[in-house]
Amino acid sequence: MPNSIDPVELRVSLDIGFEASMGQFDVQWWTNHGYKYHYSESDLEFRFGWELRPETTYPAKHFHPPGNPSSHLESCITHEEPELVTLAVISCWWDALRADDPARLNEFDDPP
Repeated sequence: MPNSIDPVELRVSLDIGFEASMGQFDVQWWTNHGYKYHYSESDLEFRFGWELRPETTYPAKHFHPPGNPSSHLESCITHEEPELVTLAVISCWWDALRADDPARLNEFDDPP
């Protein structure tokens, strides 16, 4: 069983991307709370995450946008159920990919 000490990661490879012919998601979930959906391809990365850190001013559910991975923006994804979060991440990615505009990744209103 995954936990914060010994997490298990799922890697999903895709045959399509924004700037490359392929991309990938690395996904982690923790048993007590939290997740990470990290997308990467040749020169583009972003991440949706949920982490509870008592000593921070960052939003617990946050988005690291392409071009500024150290930024912690409020995430458009408010769900906490793995199925809904996964659908939301895929919806955000697919909409932005179809528009060929990574800036749209975090512009939904509580997807899916």
